[in-house]
Amino acid sequence: MVTVQYSCPSLGYGYTQVRFENPELVQLETQGIENGLPFNFEAEGRRLGRCHG
Repeated sequence: MVTVQYSCPSLGYGYTQVRFENPELVQLETQGIENGLPFNFEAEGRRLGRCHG
């Protein structure tokens, strides 16, 4: 798991967390305050198959 905290004076702050569950699954969560308003976002990434190059 990786967590990044950030702040921008007078604009806001927040954190983003990326969690690698296994080679096929990653979780993302981010939340904070931007321009005085709260935000919260969660996403999941899944590997569906092989990459072809």
